[in-house]
Amino acid sequence: MKQFLALTLVTLALASCGKKEEFKYELSQNGCSTGEQKTDSKDALCTRLKDNAANNGCAYSLRKERFTAEGCGTWAAIR
Repeated sequence: MKQFLALTLVTLALASCGKKEEFKYELSQNGCSTGEQKTDSKDALCTRLKDNAANNGCAYSLRKERFTAEGCGTWAAIR
C-alpha cells in the first residue's frame, strides 16, 4: 500500500512538471475592451492590470476590482 501511495505521488509530481501557469483576462465596460491580456506570473498580472496603455484605457474600475480580488496589494495606477 505504501508503495502504491509513493508511486501515485511521484506520478502526480511528474505530471505537473513543465506546465506553465497562465494568467489572463479580458474586461469590457461601456463598449471599451482591454482586449485579451495574458501573463505568465501573478506579479506580471498585477502590473498589467494597472497599466492603462496596455489595457487600451478601458475598464478601469473592473481592472481595479480584479487587482483587489487577486490580492495584488494596494492599487496605485501607473502614470
